[in-house]
Amino acid sequence: MSFAGIPRIRISERVGARTRVSAVYLKPRDGEMAMCCWQKSALGASDADKKIYYDAAMAALQAIAEQRPDLKATFGPDRPSALIGAALGAIFFIGATYLGIGEINTIFWIAAALISAVYAYSAARSGVFKPTRTLTLLEARNELAANAAR
Repeated sequence: MSFAGIPRIRISERVGARTRVSAVYLKPRDGEMAMCCWQKSALGASDADKKIYYDAAMAALQAIAEQRPDLKATFGPDRPSALIGAALGAIFFIGATYLGIGEINTIFWIAAALISAVYAYSAARSGVFKPTRTLTLLEARNELAANAAR
């Protein structure tokens, strides 16, 4: 298998209050995004599924690194999807609060502020504001190995 047509790799990991999302994306030269590995666990995936994902992601990085030692990977959060998800979740629950209360009053504003604070805290804890780094593929593989141990 040849990896000559892949100019970049993106690795995205974030952890929410009840979810963990990790993905390795390969970007071919034709501009279409090809996803190599992806894991999302709501309330924690089974240990077997987690192991399969991380083993596959690390094996893919190892195989690519053997053919393309010059290739780098960007490692960091996928900010747009994380922030959009947090905003949509907050909007949904604030809307449900409005429907439950039936009017905009002090209780609604307090509830909306608390819901917004919870979603903002969750987004901040997820790692969405961590800087994106450029790593060699072997460094990225080692980073995934460390994350797999968590």
